[in-house]
Amino acid sequence: MKEIFKLTPVSIYDIQGVESWLQDMALRGLHLVRFRPLFSTFQEGPAKRVRYRVEPYQPRLNGDAPAPLLELYRDSGWALADEAYQNRVLIFRSEDPNLPEPHTDPLLHAHALERWYRKEVRKFILRIALFLVWVFLMAALLIISTTPLLLMVTSSLPIAGLLALFWMLSFPAHWANLRELSRAIRRLEQGQELDRRSAYPRRSLFSLVDFSVSLLLLILLFADSWIIPQVGGHRRPLTELDAFPLLSLAQVEGEDYQYEEHFIPEVDFRRDPGTGEVEVQVSYSDYKNFCRAHHTLTCWNQWEVVQSGSDSEEGMTRMEIWWFDLPAPLAFLSVPVARELLHVSMALEEEVWWTSGGAPVSWTVETPQTGSGWLEMAKSGDGYFQTAAVALGDKAALVQYTGQGELEAHLEEIMNMVR
Repeated sequence: MKEIFKLTPVSIYDIQGVESWLQDMALRGLHLVRFRPLFSTFQEGPAKRVRYRVEPYQPRLNGDAPAPLLELYRDSGWALADEAYQNRVLIFRSEDPNLPEPHTDPLLHAHALERWYRKEVRKFILRIALFLVWVFLMAALLIISTTPLLLMVTSSLPIAGLLALFWMLSFPAHWANLRELSRAIRRLEQGQELDRRSAYPRRSLFSLVDFSVSLLLLILLFADSWIIPQVGGHRRPLTELDAFPLLSLAQVEGEDYQYEEHFIPEVDFRRDPGTGEVEVQVSYSDYKNFCRAHHTLTCWNQWEVVQSGSDSEEGMTRMEIWWFDLPAPLAFLSVPVARELLHVSMALEEEVWWTSGGAPVSWTVETPQTGSGWLEMAKSGDGYFQTAAVALGDKAALVQYTGQGELEAHLEEIMNMVR
C-alpha cells in the first residue's frame, strides 16, 4: 500500500496529544508506520477507530526494549505499531475499543514516566551547558584577540553567534515540551488516568524549523571555517590584482628601486576525466611579490598584497597591504577596523619581517587632512617602520612598509585604494 508522509504537529513528550493525533489520522484512513519528530510515515488503508498508546522504555544493552514491557502490552492484547528509538518510546495500537488498558495503577504508570522525565531534563540541562560553553569560547576568542572587530567581520564567529542565538531562542519551546510530560505525570500521581482525547496543534513547524535552521547554520559554519577560505586560491602575480588601485613599492622607493623576485615551485595534481590518469602540473610563484584573495561569508572580498625590493645596508625593503571590502550592513565598522589594524601594526607582533627584535619602539602618529575618509599614519622613531591605515565607506586597508621612501608623500595613492 502507498505510504504518506505527514508533518508531525505534536511533540512526543505530549503523550495525550500524540495519541489523539494518531487516532484522528486512523479515522482518515492513515495508519502509523513510523513516528518521527519531523515527518511521520503512514500507510493508506480503510478508515478505522484505532487506539494508540505511547510508552517510554529504558533500552537494554543490546538496544532492545525490555521483555516485561512488551509482555505487558501483548498480554493485554495491544500490538506494537512503532519503535521511536530517538526518544526511546514504543507506540502500541489496538482496534478493539473495549480492550482494557495495560496500566491499571496510575502511580506505577507515573513512575515509568518519571524516569523518562528525569532523563530528558538531564539532556535539557546538558544542552544549556553546551550552549554556555559555546558562548564562553566565542567570548574568549574575542577577548584574547588583538583585533576583535576584524575577527568579527572576517571569520565565522558571526555565524557561530547566530547559531548560539537560535539555540537560546529554542530553549523555551524545548522546556514547554517537558512541561507537557510533567503535567501528565502529576495527573497520574493524583490517581487520575490520562485524558485519551486531548487537544493538539493541527500544524506545528517548530521541529522542522529547529532542525532546518540548526543544520543550515552548522553547514555554513563548517563551510566558512574550512571550505570557503580555500576558494581564494594560490598566490597570484601582482598584475592580476584588479580589486583596487595598488600603491606600488616602486612608487614609494623612487628611481633607485630594485625589484627582487624569488620563485618557488607549486605542484598541483589533476586527474584527466577522460583517461583517469593523474597529471602533475608544476607552476612557479614569486613568494616575495604576489597578491592573494581571501574569502569569508561575512567579508567576501579581502586581499593580501606583498611586495619586496632588494635589501640594502639600511635594512629590508618590503611592503604589505591588507585590504577589506566590508558588506554594506557592516560599512559603519570600516573606520574602527582600520584603527584596530593600525594599533596592531604598531605593536610589531604580526609578521616575521615586521619586528623590532623585542626593543621598545616609539611612534609618531599623524592624522593628515585628506578631505574625505579617515587616514592615520605612524612612523617609528628611527624611521625604519612606517604604517598607515585608511577607511572610506565600506572599505578599509592597512599598509606596512620598511624602506627608504616616505609613505607621507603618497597620501593620494593610499586614499585611492579605498575610493
